[in-house]
Amino acid sequence: MKHCDILLRVVFRCLKGVINSSLIRCLLGLISNAALGSASLAGEKPPKSPLLESIRVPIEFNAFPASKWAPTSIDPDARHDRIPFNIKLKPVIPFPLNQDWTLLTYTVLRFSSIPWGSLGVEYTPDGIPFTSWTQDNRFGLAVVNPTAVFVPHLSRDFVVGIGPSVSAPVGKTPISDGIWTIGPAVFVSWKTGPWRLGARIQNMFSFAGDEANDNVNLFIIRGKFVYQLHKDWFLVSAPIITNDWNHPDGKGWMLPVGGGIGRIFQLGQSRASFSIQAYYNLLQPASLGEQLTGDWSVRTDLNFMIPK
Repeated sequence: MKHCDILLRVVFRCLKGVINSSLIRCLLGLISNAALGSASLAGEKPPKSPLLESIRVPIEFNAFPASKWAPTSIDPDARHDRIPFNIKLKPVIPFPLNQDWTLLTYTVLRFSSIPWGSLGVEYTPDGIPFTSWTQDNRFGLAVVNPTAVFVPHLSRDFVVGIGPSVSAPVGKTPISDGIWTIGPAVFVSWKTGPWRLGARIQNMFSFAGDEANDNVNLFIIRGKFVYQLHKDWFLVSAPIITNDWNHPDGKGWMLPVGGGIGRIFQLGQSRASFSIQAYYNLLQPASLGEQLTGDWSVRTDLNFMIPK
């Protein structure tokens, strides 16, 4: 019952944040304007966006070279010589509700490889004990993050949806922090000429889990900017920008900049795309006064698009 009460309070907090958010009000204004514009077309309803008529299964790999497993204050021998990485399986499945609305679901299953250390005791040649760290890697499924947004059918080129997002920890420390989070989510996509511009926006709040890490207030925005060079080639930039609003120094921003190039392949009735990207961290949060993540990250993205 305690967790149920907490969950209800968090849901109310999220809904209140959604209503009061100027960003959401702006998006609702866009929806209203687009709907009015559509209504003027002799009563005809605009066609659905192709994004709502196919199943997509992206598989994303992110590596962070030259990272450090722990601050110097914990392990004086720690160096920027580790490569943590993650693999994300991200199925996107639309469910038509009626002729006007679609429930668009996207779920992130994140598998993580985290450098870690185990504290042990060693002895000098004279038999004097001292502590030392033995470094290794931990790998496993860390988090399952389902999101569902309600999307009105506005046009083929513009999609916007609002809904809830939940993140469930399924791994153990250090792969997962053991915290359940919930929050509002917004999905936006707009195609104009050779450009496709979009974003997924979330703000997650903790409501259950490990009491030692239960104060989570995390903002996440994943922009996506695609420029079609040719019917088969494209440029892409999809930085994942985050901010920990509860960072003790007020410096919780992770701000990567960069991008890459990709190609589209035809697979029978389906299509797939592959891209390789690189990002430089202009800003990143510190842990005990040190930046542990390397300055650069590398990403590959394989995306299967299956018509329904």
